Amino acid sequence: SSWAQYTIQLKDKQERDGLQEYLNSKGIPTMIYYPIPMHCQRAFDGVKIYQDCPITEKLCKTVLSLPMHPYLDNETIVNIVNILTTILKEYRNYG
Repeated sequence: SSWAQYTIQLKDKQERDGLQEYLNSKGIPTMIYYPIPMHCQRAFDGVKIYQDCPITEKLCKTVLSLPMHPYLDNETIVNIVNILTTILKEYRNYG
């Protein structure tokens, strides 16, 4: 489905976690779908297909999925965009 996820990447884990906390405080649900890289999960213990996956590991620490479903109305979308724009400008100017 094209309504599965809308995921953004932040500069680091601290920024991602701070943004998630802030959005949740504003009533905007977010999700981190893959906090542990696949190659680091217990199901793959003993399988040495991948040694290091630095890009995957970074993405697991820096991505955040925003609300994405067919029932989002325009007012909610605009609200989310405005909140994101405001907080990310603040992070970039002061962080």
